[in-house]
Amino acid sequence: MEPWLLLVVAIAGFAIAFLASMVGIAGAILFLPVMILCFMIQPSAAIGASTFAGAASTTAAAVQYLASKKVNFRLAVIFIALNLPGVFFGTWLAGMLESRALAGYCGLLIIGLAIVILINRNGARCNDGESQSSKVGKDEDGTPVIAKRNPGLVFSTKFVAQSSTSSFLGGFVTGFGGMGGATVTTCSMLVIGVSLRAVVGASIFAAAVTYWSSAITRALMPGFDWALAAALAVGAGAGAVLGARYHEKVKTSLLRAILSGIALFAGIQLTSLLFGF
Repeated sequence: MEPWLLLVVAIAGFAIAFLASMVGIAGAILFLPVMILCFMIQPSAAIGASTFAGAASTTAAAVQYLASKKVNFRLAVIFIALNLPGVFFGTWLAGMLESRALAGYCGLLIIGLAIVILINRNGARCNDGESQSSKVGKDEDGTPVIAKRNPGLVFSTKFVAQSSTSSFLGGFVTGFGGMGGATVTTCSMLVIGVSLRAVVGASIFAAAVTYWSSAITRALMPGFDWALAAALAVGAGAGAVLGARYHEKVKTSLLRAILSGIALFAGIQLTSLLFGF
């Protein structure tokens, strides 16, 4: 690949990771279609580079969130512990059933979650049934939240069950469709009433742990394009650090809109498999 094209790829990776890291996802859901549709890169090479860049971006963002003490480790452990079984189960079931159709249905689920987030601007109810506004007040733009800058969530039995289901579902979607898992996990946590600011750090940290296992596997496979992966990873890593740094400076309503837009894009990508695209 020409050096100037690798530079453009790095810039694209920077822009995608900047947005993705602010809302707690890896960005691979955007890396992949951009590589294939905009740069005409072969899918096998694009998947490997996107996975490697996703690992790099989540690691860079996780370091920034850790430095800012914005990672809720209890929530991150739940995400990691339940996401992997979901991936394995989704992959196993996809091998037995018509995976294209099932991935499409997963896409419809993501679209539904995105629509709920857009409509429900005032947030869901807390996991103990109290309104968010009466529990801890509102964010800087008036959005009620469970946890704000210090993600001190109450880990009741119900909340742990909801978080576990969210994480497992995210892994399940990844196993079926090969992408969109982190988007499902983050979106579903918002739907049950958790502040985006409380979820982002844990989601990014968990994604960094799980992404590297896939990235290493891809890197060892024949045909892995190291130049492409390195260019995308460098750009994505820089963008992720900046996005994590500016996360607190962006209004919650805008962050929710960004997440919803990415979720809609991911959902449409997966739903297109229903129609053989």
